[in-house]
Amino acid sequence: MSEASGRDYDDIYMPTVPQQKAISFLVLPFCLLSFLGSAAIVRYVLKDKKKSAYRRLMLSISICDMISTSNFAFHPFLGPADSIRAWVYFVGNDATCTVLGALGQFSWSTHLYTASLSYYFVLTVRYGVRDEVFARKLEPWIHAVVMTWSFSTTISGIVMDAYHESETSPSCWVSAKPGEDCWNDSCGAERLAWIFGGIPNVFCFLSVTINNILLYRYVRRTIVTSQRNARLAEDRMSKEFSQRDLSMADMKESLSPVSKQDAPSPQNKENGSEKPMFASFRGTRKPKSIMRSSDRLWERVRQVGIQSFLYVSSYILCFGPTVIRQMLDGRGVEKTEGARKIFLPLLFIQGILLPSQGTFFCIIFFRPKYLQNRKMQPDRSRFWAAISAMKVEKKRVLVIQEPPKHNRRGTDNVLKAVDENQEVADVDAGEAGVTRLSEMSDSSSVDSVMPSVSSRVDTTAGTSTQTSSPAARRSIISILSGASHRRSTASSGEDITATSMSCSSDLKLSNNFSSAADHPEGSSSHEASESSDAKRTFLRVDGFDIPVNSSLYST
Repeated sequence: MSEASGRDYDDIYMPTVPQQKAISFLVLPFCLLSFLGSAAIVRYVLKDKKKSAYRRLMLSISICDMISTSNFAFHPFLGPADSIRAWVYFVGNDATCTVLGALGQFSWSTHLYTASLSYYFVLTVRYGVRDEVFARKLEPWIHAVVMTWSFSTTISGIVMDAYHESETSPSCWVSAKPGEDCWNDSCGAERLAWIFGGIPNVFCFLSVTINNILLYRYVRRTIVTSQRNARLAEDRMSKEFSQRDLSMADMKESLSPVSKQDAPSPQNKENGSEKPMFASFRGTRKPKSIMRSSDRLWERVRQVGIQSFLYVSSYILCFGPTVIRQMLDGRGVEKTEGARKIFLPLLFIQGILLPSQGTFFCIIFFRPKYLQNRKMQPDRSRFWAAISAMKVEKKRVLVIQEPPKHNRRGTDNVLKAVDENQEVADVDAGEAGVTRLSEMSDSSSVDSVMPSVSSRVDTTAGTSTQTSSPAARRSIISILSGASHRRSTASSGEDITATSMSCSSDLKLSNNFSSAADHPEGSSSHEASESSDAKRTFLRVDGFDIPVNSSLYST
C-alpha cells in the first residue's frame, strides 16, 4: 500500500469498537421482523385464491426484500477479517464479501419493484387503467425489465471483481479494492457504483415522488369535486321536495277542505295521531345523502390514495438515510474532521430503518383488513383484529341445491356453504341444479354474503340464468340471523353465528310436513314428512329447523 493511500485510510472515519458492536447487533431484530413481515405477505398471496397485478407486485417486492434482509443481517459478520477496513466481528474472506456484494446488488430489484408499484397506483387510480389491462400489457414487461437488469448487473459485478468492503459501513458492495490507490476515481469504482446503484436509485426516488404527487392531487381534486356535486344535488333535491310538498298541500286544501270540527286537536298532534290525507302521495323521505353511492366510490379512491402514500413514505423513510450516507461517502466527507458527528448517527439510523421495509410494507398491506375487522367487530381486541387480518380466510360459496326434475322423490333443497374450489358437480353426486348465491369467508358479515341483483344459476345438466329478488335476499338475511341465534341459544357449548359458518354447518331447506318441534333433533326431513298434513318449509341448521318461505328459492 502506498504512503498516500495509507494516510487516506488513516483519515477515514471508523466507529470505535463498542460502537461497532452496538451497530452490528442493532440490525438483527429489525432484520428478523422485516423477514417475518415479508414472509407473511408471501404466504398470504400464495395461499389466497384472489389474484391481481397489485398482489403479484407485492409478492415480488416481498421475495426480494426477504433476500435483501437476510443479506443485510450477515453483513456485520461475513466481511473479510484480514481487511484494513475490517469491523470487530468480521470472520469472512474475499469470497464471502463477493457473495454479500452480489446479493446486495440483486436487492436493488426491491427499489425497482417499489417504483413499479407507484406506477400501478397512478395508472389504475389516476388514469383509470383496469387491473386486467395492466396485468396483460404492462406487468410482464415490468418483471422482465427488473429481473434482466438485476441479474445482468449482479453477474457483471462478479465478473469485474467489483464487490469489496465499504469504507464507512459494515457492508460489501461496489467499492475500490482495499489498499488500491484510487485517487480521483482512477479505478472506476465510483463510476460503476453510479451505474449499478446511483442512476436506478435516482429513477426510483423520482418515480415514487412524482407519482405520489400526481395521485395526491387527483384524489384531493376528486374528493372536493364529489363533495361539491353532492351538496348541489342535495340542495336541488331539497328544493324539489319543498315544491312538491307545497303543491300537495294546495291540492289537499282544494280537494278536501277540513272544517274546524274535523281539524285535529292539539292533543292528537302531540300524540302523533295526525295522519295527512295525502301522505301516500308524498313518496319517499328526503334522503340524507343523494350521492351515497358516489361518496362510497370516492371513499375507496381516497383509501387507495392513502395506501399509495403509505408505501411511498415507508420506502423513502427506509432508504433515505442510506442514500444520504452513500452520497456523503462519494463526496469524501468521511475523511473530514467532523465525519464522526455525521456518520455515526447515520449508521445507527441505517441499522434501524434499512432492514425495516418488510415490516412497514406488512403493516400497510394488511391495514385494510385490520380496519375492516375493527369496524365489523369493535368489541374484539386490536391484537385479534391484527392476527385475523393476516389469516388466509377460506372462501365459501352459498349454494342452493334442488332435486332433479325427473326425480321429485327427493324433496330437499339444501343451502350449503361449500369451499370456493369445489366444483358444482362435487356439491352433490346427483344431477341437482345448484344456485351459487354469493361468496363468503369465515369472518364475513351477513350483509357481505348476500347475492347481487342477478344470481348465477349453475346446473350439471345445462346452464341457465335467474334473477334473485331483493325480497329473497332480505329473507336470507333474516334466515341466517335467526338460524345462528337459534343455534347459539340451543347449544351452550357451541356458538355458530351468522358471521362465522364452518363447512360442517350445512343449511338444509326442506319441504317438511311437520314443524321443528314435532320430530326429535337430528332426524331427517324425510322421516318428519310422514307425520303431518300441513306442508311447510324449514331451514335446517345442524339439526335445528326454522320455518321459511320456500317460494323465494324456487327455480
